[in-house]
Amino acid sequence: MRAEMTAASERLAQEADSAYGDLLATYDELKDRFDARESREEDLRRMAELEELVAHKEGEMSEMASHQTTMKAEMNNREQNFTQALTPPKSLT
Repeated sequence: MRAEMTAASERLAQEADSAYGDLLATYDELKDRFDARESREEDLRRMAELEELVAHKEGEMSEMASHQTTMKAEMNNREQNFTQALTPPKSLT
């Protein structure tokens, strides 16, 4: 009885090892196919759209940075003019 259980246990272990080996082989085959697959047309189209959108947004960011620099210079100029206009000349003091 014990020998039969041991034999059955070993047989099940061998079957499990064999099934596991088959699954690993199937996984490796599918992984290789997945890694070598061609890109789908809709994926390529979407990537191109996103690249175009990123380029557009980067252009907007550049314009905004330029505008910000211009506005800072304008504000500094106005502040200096305002300060000069409200500060009495030194010759009068």
